[in-house]
Amino acid sequence: MTNENSQDLQKLYIAYFGRPADPSGINYWHSRLNNFLSLREISNELSLQDEYKKYIAHDKSIEFQINKFYLNLFDRKADFEGLNHWITMLEDKGFKISDMVYNLLYSDDKPYLITSEQEATDIEILKNKISAAQLFTSAKLAHMASLPQGQPERWKRTEMMVGTMEEFFGSCTNHGECHEACPKEINLDFIAFMNRDYMKAKVKNRALSGQR
Repeated sequence: MTNENSQDLQKLYIAYFGRPADPSGINYWHSRLNNFLSLREISNELSLQDEYKKYIAHDKSIEFQINKFYLNLFDRKADFEGLNHWITMLEDKGFKISDMVYNLLYSDDKPYLITSEQEATDIEILKNKISAAQLFTSAKLAHMASLPQGQPERWKRTEMMVGTMEEFFGSCTNHGECHEACPKEINLDFIAFMNRDYMKAKVKNRALSGQR
């Protein structure tokens, strides 16, 4: 699976749930995508999840749901042209919510008017959200490593989680891009902690497997 496809999966989580995917969740969809499930089909399955149906979309208008996707992805409500286009597609053209999300994320040619400046801004904001997810992963890893019950699987978990994160988002550094983008203002020290633990995990896991 390419890094591009991995980031596409992450975009779907941000769109539907407004949060990064847990490594276990995105690994599941990773395997489904490898087994010939398309991104459009995964979008449909995510739209049927209880987290979306019961806690985000329940009893909400079409306009509210469209604006929620735009806020999750681009930190803004839908513009007039985009909103009217998606309402027409959903109410009159047989589109499902999952079709709208798929086209919003992956269609190169927008069938409604949008300025190049706005489109560039949207791309940059979504890129920052993915960077912030790197920091989220490192903080979660540090928290699990600090718990006594997390120690038995610490080194295996560290290598697997960081490997998954790097496939989805790219390498995480101490330069501060993710810290600047993170809405939770998670301290950059977690990145240093994660990178140190990752190096230790590589050594310890090789030793446990008998490699030299």
